[in-house]
Amino acid sequence: TTFMHRLPLLNKLRDYRHHDHHERNMYEMLIRFVETESACFDRALQSGHVTGSAWIMDSTRTRTLLTHHFKLNRWLQLGGHADGDADVLRVAMREARE
Repeated sequence: TTFMHRLPLLNKLRDYRHHDHHERNMYEMLIRFVETESACFDRALQSGHVTGSAWIMDSTRTRTLLTHHFKLNRWLQLGGHADGDADVLRVAMREARE
């Protein structure tokens, strides 16, 4: 995977405005990860990998759909592995539809 493959995500990340010190640290770590890991979209990467997730809300924006993640034993927004797809919006939409 070339660096160019990662540029759309890096540009989106760089446009993001963090809100506090903790979030800034996570943001900086994520940018470094995507910059340095050529296989960052591959779930086989042991150090971690990019995923896509989506918030599905009702029309009043007062309720959201969550799913129970069996392995983590947590309720999460819908999402999943990129499986090599660098378009995280497409990944999120695919996961939401599934």
